[in-house]
Amino acid sequence: MYEINKLNQIILDSLPHWAMLIDVKTRTVLSANKFAMEGGAQIDCQCWDDFAHRSFIPEEHIQLIGNNPERKRDNKIKCDFCLADEAMESGKPERKEVEIDGTIWDTWWVPVEKNIYLHYAIDITEIRQTQKELKEATNEIKTLQGIIPICMHCKGIRDDKGYWNQLEKYITEHSEAQFSHGICETCLEKHYPDKED
Repeated sequence: MYEINKLNQIILDSLPHWAMLIDVKTRTVLSANKFAMEGGAQIDCQCWDDFAHRSFIPEEHIQLIGNNPERKRDNKIKCDFCLADEAMESGKPERKEVEIDGTIWDTWWVPVEKNIYLHYAIDITEIRQTQKELKEATNEIKTLQGIIPICMHCKGIRDDKGYWNQLEKYITEHSEAQFSHGICETCLEKHYPDKED
């Protein structure tokens, strides 16, 4: 069994989300913090088995294990989204956002030593939902900006295609503003001089 470095365990325990050290050759959990343990991780067991409950391995891998239980320690058996091999091969961290049962995880595979990687994930569901609300809100906002060419007599506005539009039509099409019409005192006297109060 692998002897865990004390510093590595201190680092794992200091992380505020689940984290594990895993042997890439056998996908065996070598060490885990309390969050991973609460999630089902067990030392000397495969990460895809107890922690992931076999939910993310392909059906063909489930059949391999069923036919030969010794295949559990085969490093070919892994979650569909696992990037551990790529991280170990490049020597650089790999990450992927993974949605599991409505929760969005920012998932990482970080090489630590030869054949050992740190695997952790951060729940970013709230961040992604907020970004989605903001994006939708931004898409709904229409703003008028820049120079608007307006006729000094009739107050018509020339659009991008060179056509003249009524002020109300132009503003309605380029913003969220809506109009209600009334008549001011000056125009009332000018256009309806016979109108009594």
